Amino acid sequence: MLVVLVEFEETEETIEEYAKINKNRDYNGTILKSDQYYYDLFFGSGKTVKDYFYQVSGGRITMVPAIRASENEHFNVDGVVRLKLDFPHPNNSIDLAMLQRQIMELN
Repeated sequence: MLVVLVEFEETEETIEEYAKINKNRDYNGTILKSDQYYYDLFFGSGKTVKDYFYQVSGGRITMVPAIRASENEHFNVDGVVRLKLDFPHPNNSIDLAMLQRQIMELN
């Protein structure tokens, strides 16, 4: 299994929009936790995503992390890759309102 962490290149304007909507001024487009944190969350021992799927499947699903062939800036922990996109997150208030209108037009 591969966990994909997506970061966005935010602007001051998109960060302000996000802060207004979510009351979170810490967001800047980057993922604040380490890759190891997400590895432990998904593949570690105890209450993890791996453990959850193993339990609910009656032991039929065993999730294992994708193995990295080499270390690089995007893939330095097995099973976790970090991507940086060069545009702001598309889910700001303007795009969300437009998306809601488009969904309503489909119905």
